[in-house]
Amino acid sequence: MQSKDNSSPMDIENQDEGHEHARSHPLDRLMFGDARPPKRRKQKEEAAILSQVNLESLMENIDTLMYTAQELKPIYNKIRPYINQFFKK
Repeated sequence: MQSKDNSSPMDIENQDEGHEHARSHPLDRLMFGDARPPKRRKQKEEAAILSQVNLESLMENIDTLMYTAQELKPIYNKIRPYINQFFKK
């Protein structure tokens, strides 16, 4: 005798959801992208890049940038009205 499968399409869909959320709503995929676990390969590449960065030099350059920005701020405040007047015309 042949057994007849009495499961409805809705039951099959619920069974699939139980295994994994492989099928997500198309709008969810559009708005949030596919939910993928982070790849270990990417993490290893990031770690390799970070190991090559000279942190002392990086911090020194950031400090120089911040100092220069503080020094130029008064000059920018003095010429800002002229710049605004130029763009209004």
